[in-house]
Amino acid sequence: MSAELHCVVALMDVIEQIEGWGRLMSVEELAVLIQCSEKTLYRYVKQRKLPSIRIGTHIRFNPKATAKWLRDRQR
Repeated sequence: MSAELHCVVALMDVIEQIEGWGRLMSVEELAVLIQCSEKTLYRYVKQRKLPSIRIGTHIRFNPKATAKWLRDRQR
């Protein structure tokens, strides 16, 4: 398997894992899954690049919306 194909397969596995998440995701949980810094996620939220939900002072992510957002960035 080529390195590029391996990355695509790995990303699809992560997207499926996110879609199967049974509850809203925290910044920390999403950062670990997509191997991204929490700081970057907070910046994307602030810039309205990443769909999120604010509950009081906490940021949460809808798994289905987040998976769709990741799929849309693949193209």
